[in-house]
Amino acid sequence: MKSGENLPAVLLILILIISIMSPLGSNIPVESSANDLLNHISGVIEAKNALAEGQFPIRIAPNALDGERYPIFQFYGNFPYTLGAIFYIITDEPYFAYKLVIMLSLFLGAYYLYKFGLLTTQNKYAATIASTVYLTAPYLLTDIHGRFAFPEIVSFGILPCVFYYLFKGFYSKNVIDYLFLSFFLALLFLTHNIFSLYTMVFLFIIVICLFLINRESYYSIFGMISSSILAFLISAWYLIPQLILSNNLVIKILQNNPFDSNYLTTIWVLFAPSKILPLPINYFEEVGNTNLGFQIGAPVLTFIVCGIIILTSKKYSKSNTVLKRNNQINLTLLKILVFCSFVAFLLILSPVNFWSYLPSQLLYVQVTCRILVYLVIFGAMIAPIVLIKIFEEFKLEHAAIILLICLSFTSTYLPNHIGEPENTITDLVSSPDMGGGGATTIYQMSKLSLSSNGFPYGDKTTLINGYSGGWLLNTANIYINESQYNNPIIIEMKGNVPEQTGNLILTFFLNGEYLNQTNLQRGSFMINIPINNISKYNNSVLNSQNNKLNIEIESNKYFIPSEIDPRSTDNRKLALLLDSFKIFPQMLSSDEYISARDPRIQKISSNKLVINNSNSLIVQLPVLYYPDMIEIKINGKSVTCMNIGNKVGVMVPPGKNEITYEFTGLKWTNYLSLTSLFIFVIICLYQLRKYFLEISKNDN
Repeated sequence: MKSGENLPAVLLILILIISIMSPLGSNIPVESSANDLLNHISGVIEAKNALAEGQFPIRIAPNALDGERYPIFQFYGNFPYTLGAIFYIITDEPYFAYKLVIMLSLFLGAYYLYKFGLLTTQNKYAATIASTVYLTAPYLLTDIHGRFAFPEIVSFGILPCVFYYLFKGFYSKNVIDYLFLSFFLALLFLTHNIFSLYTMVFLFIIVICLFLINRESYYSIFGMISSSILAFLISAWYLIPQLILSNNLVIKILQNNPFDSNYLTTIWVLFAPSKILPLPINYFEEVGNTNLGFQIGAPVLTFIVCGIIILTSKKYSKSNTVLKRNNQINLTLLKILVFCSFVAFLLILSPVNFWSYLPSQLLYVQVTCRILVYLVIFGAMIAPIVLIKIFEEFKLEHAAIILLICLSFTSTYLPNHIGEPENTITDLVSSPDMGGGGATTIYQMSKLSLSSNGFPYGDKTTLINGYSGGWLLNTANIYINESQYNNPIIIEMKGNVPEQTGNLILTFFLNGEYLNQTNLQRGSFMINIPINNISKYNNSVLNSQNNKLNIEIESNKYFIPSEIDPRSTDNRKLALLLDSFKIFPQMLSSDEYISARDPRIQKISSNKLVINNSNSLIVQLPVLYYPDMIEIKINGKSVTCMNIGNKVGVMVPPGKNEITYEFTGLKWTNYLSLTSLFIFVIICLYQLRKYFLEISKNDN
């Protein structure tokens, strides 16, 4: 294709991007449910603050969670927030930087879908339709204007690049294509954990399909697998800590079965030709968000159905519109894309609860509607192949008609945003609140305590399956970090026995073994149960895999939810009120332990504090605990630390002590990523040198 022939397509892509972003055209942020938009703008601001501290790669949000050194960027959206921070530094406008990142991502995705169309059809008009279908898809517009899902939108833009170089590399067997595949995969890994996981699932499906179709494609398969491994190794500093800590983070506690969310994506919702909400509109008005369109979209659905018809019809088995080899390649790609679309559709619809039989890691998707991202991209990739099969010669006028049809289905998804948030951009710059919405507070270590449904309870405890409306349930789980297994601990429970209940007898069991029995009288109580060796109770096959101890409490009296009744046979809830349920090392006592908020602790800077004490103390630092990822120094000397209520605890000697702390991540993964990046750069330079030598040779 001649130079400049892609310019009309590029201009069209830019016009469409500006059009779909126009509802966010104001310099004042719009109102969003759960403050998601302000949350992500705060993330851009925090990323800039992290760069200002000298962090690279960024890991810590300096102001998040009262400055407790929350390493959100170690677990969430590292690439989009870093890019947003760079744009913020250039423009001095965080909201504009946020929008620039989104627009760049959309351009990247649309342009590479256009390139995929050219690759498969050599028809620029058909290729343009791939970009149009993508940019007008309901779920993409929902992500932008309804969910304000910043890292997800960036993933939406990176994924077409990944699939483009995956297919191109398979047929070209060119090392350059495999290097680009590694590059975009690494960006995806640093952008969104869920889409990193599911992209690898679909890549696995595609690689298997390609191998089954062409069993002699060993070199191509090797190149694709090597590219994926190299991308993983480059991102190891980011991914491996997440994998190691996956069972100990709050997000694990919040994990639910995606089947429970399939009411959002019923067949009626998915196939609707225009925006309809999965629940009555008054429900979404109450939560402040009616800009949710979980439809596949008529254009995407039409092209996928046409693809199925082509594959099952003899009429389209041969075509003289393209070379015979390209025709066969197109049919192969069409088969794979239609199959992947079917898999994605099945996951989205979830007509039966097959999720219970899938690997638990796949539950990480949380809600099935997220898989719509893949259905949109596969549908857009199918579009040019279908068009070149249906039309003997696909022309400009055909493209114009389809463009108008796509735009006509888009109108109901472009909202008129009404209302402004209470906080202004100035407010966010002075006090960014990255925890104001979205998934930005769930990458803390789950505290050594009981919990209920995974929602934070107070600032000292996180309850799971052990708490219901203030009432203690009879079973719960305690998540213990491996480093605590051999340390003696104390379980502390505080609460109140109501007058109606009378005296209680509680019997405690840990992983089925008797632990303690306590008599309680009416009124306030505090129970301390010492455990000298946790590992003794961690032999259960069911529980040890997740560092989980199950505590069961038997009582002589229970109650029914509506009214306290000690004679009730409902043995789910104990007849007492719970104030707190904590776990801490036995060595801690009121005489030798001070908490993170103690006035004797003087904070000098974001990573330094001073304490002047007359005797040895165990100090809980105002720093979130992550095992083997934090370097603590007292008076310049490295010391070991412990987990106290999910914050860092250290033993401090008598005298004036200067304590510094730095989140380093897992150091060995940092070295692994640096080495892999070095190898990647060396290969790139070698290929670049080879390319220029070939040009020089051809000129001679």
